[in-house]
Amino acid sequence: CSGFSIPVHVDTLVPKDPTDVFAGLKSNASSLRRIDETYDIFGVFCQPTTPSPKRSDVLQLLVHGFTYTNEYWSPPVEEFRNYSYAAFACDHGLSSFSIDTLGVGLTTRPENASDVQFPNTAAALAQLARQLKSTPILPGVQPFKTIIGIGHSAGSALLNFDAIVSAPRAKSGSSRQRTRRPSEEQQTRLKR
Repeated sequence: CSGFSIPVHVDTLVPKDPTDVFAGLKSNASSLRRIDETYDIFGVFCQPTTPSPKRSDVLQLLVHGFTYTNEYWSPPVEEFRNYSYAAFACDHGLSSFSIDTLGVGLTTRPENASDVQFPNTAAALAQLARQLKSTPILPGVQPFKTIIGIGHSAGSALLNFDAIVSAPRAKSGSSRQRTRRPSEEQQTRLKR
């Protein structure tokens, strides 16, 4: 396994008031502010010594929950090797990239602490996934065709957040904004 950082550019809108978690669902643009930054996302890439031919183009993007780091997926203590999800995945022919989320571990800590919000972190994860599909993660490693997001606790919520809430206002590698809105069913689930 190898640990390194990948620069990820994020251009997204977040609530001006970080405690207003539903600001992104409101149509009132005055409740939002733009973040246009590049962050270094740290992660540990593990690749099987004998990749499965059926899985060589698949990467698991592993996202920890609150209070954890990428080490959640592979505890750094030898006695806990049997509890390493990353090692288990490698043993079964799957590559993984376990990351530290924005403001955590060895990933960039924004100068403005209020930049560490779900919308911004989810946008960084979405951009990272796009980069992993288009750019080699390391020299000699081809880009991955399929990225599978696996999260623990808040990590799962972050992986879903971009699709459900952020997508309507996240930028997708161009200067035009997406216009897709969450479906009525998704909005109903968010209100529960």
